Formats: sequence, structure tokens, C-alpha cells
Amino acid sequence: MSFSHGPYYQLLILLLHIHIKFRSVVWLDSIFNWRVSRIVTIRWRQWFVSGWRLHYNRRLVDWWLLNLWWLVDWWLLNLWWLVHWWLLNLWWLDILSIFNWRVSRIVTIRWRQWFVSGWRLHYNRRLVDWWLLNLWWLVDWWLLNLWWLVDWWLLNLWWLVDWWLLNLGWLVDWWLLKLWRLVFWEWLLYLRRLRIRWLRHILRTFVVICERGSG
Repeated sequence: MSFSHGPYYQLLILLLHIHIKFRSVVWLDSIFNWRVSRIVTIRWRQWFVSGWRLHYNRRLVDWWLLNLWWLVDWWLLNLWWLVHWWLLNLWWLDILSIFNWRVSRIVTIRWRQWFVSGWRLHYNRRLVDWWLLNLWWLVDWWLLNLWWLVDWWLLNLWWLVDWWLLNLGWLVDWWLLKLWRLVFWEWLLYLRRLRIRWLRHILRTFVVICERGSG
């Protein structure tokens, strides 16, 4: 058997295929996130802030866009990880099926050569094949159950962490909104008191000037 058709060559091709797929997925992910963030940020700022020249209004719109952007970004991140995780599971299932096929082929041929060498009866060959088939399906079924159990546990853990981060994010967002309104309201009250004091001072000065002029 030549090297180009051996199991090591097939394993090398499989590892190279996995590496190329993983690198392409990471590269596309980075380009997608950078392009979407740049386009959406520039377009939304041009759309909302065009014509507004006050510093307070610009800051308020920026703060609102930041919250909205983080919400959309967090949702896209969750959706992306969900699709990514599903593709990863599908990919590993594909790799597992290829690996099972290769190992079953190699093991069946080698075990048949080892067990059946010297056995010429048709019954003995069928018995060994049946025993190997039962053993192989038992190991395969156990690996499948173990894989789905780990997969289900990771899914529950991921949704638990996701739900906790969602609650924490909304709690921090709500607290910042309350704090922002409190600071803004106190600032308006301060400006109102300051304006009343200035008006009283101007009126008092005007009355004093009028009294001196009349006297």
C-alpha cells in the first residue's frame, strides 16, 4: 500500500481541511464585525446628529446610540455564537463520521486479517464479522451518548450564563438611566436657581440705580 492511500495520508488531509475551515471562519467573522460596526456607527451618527449643534443633545444622542448599539451588538454576538456553535457541532459530527468510517474500515480489515487468517470456513468468517459489528456499534453508541450528554450540558451552561449576562446588562443599563436622569434633573434645578438669583440681582441693581437717579 502506497503512502498516498494510507491512513496517515488521509489523517493529514483531514487535519489540513479542518485548519483551513477554522481559519476561514475566524477571518470572515473579524471582517463582518469590523465592517458592520463601522458602517452602522457612521450612518446612524450622520442620520441622528445632522442639524443638531448643541453639546447636550449630541451627548444624549451618543449615549442613546451607545446603548442601542451595544444591545444590537450583543444580540448579534449571541446569534453569531449560536450559529457558530451549531456549525461547530455539525462540523464535529461530520469529522466524527469520517473518523468512524476510516477507523471502522481500518479496524475491520486488520481484525479480519488477524482473526480470520487461516480460517477457511464460511461460518467462522460470518461469526467474527458479526462479533466485530456488535462491538463496533456498542462503542459507537456509547460515544454518541457521551457526546450528546456533553453537548446538552454545554448548551444549558451557555444559556444560563447568557441569561445572567442579560439580566446584569439590563440592570446596569437601568441604573445608568436612573443616574443620568437624576444628574440631569439636578443640573436643571441648579440652573433654574442660578437664573432666579441673577434675575433678583439684576432687579435689585436696577432699583438701586433708579433710586439714585431720582434722588
